[in-house]
Amino acid sequence: MLGAFGGRAELAQRDSTETDKNVKRAILDGLSASGQAGLLVEIARKETDKALKRMAVERLTTIKNKEATAYLLELLGKE
Repeated sequence: MLGAFGGRAELAQRDSTETDKNVKRAILDGLSASGQAGLLVEIARKETDKALKRMAVERLTTIKNKEATAYLLELLGKE
């Protein structure tokens, strides 16, 4: 898993150009495993596919981080 081995920037960059949903899911998993809340928030904000956006948000719920919490509260405020 690239995210766990320091390839976080590569994963985030690949996400912006990738079209295969399975690869995008793997990228989200890698970023989640490495606790990269900032990158997951960035992806969640930009993602247009609702299922992938939901997956990014679900991954954020497992990360105890101020940035993740702030984004989740922002989403709740939009409801």
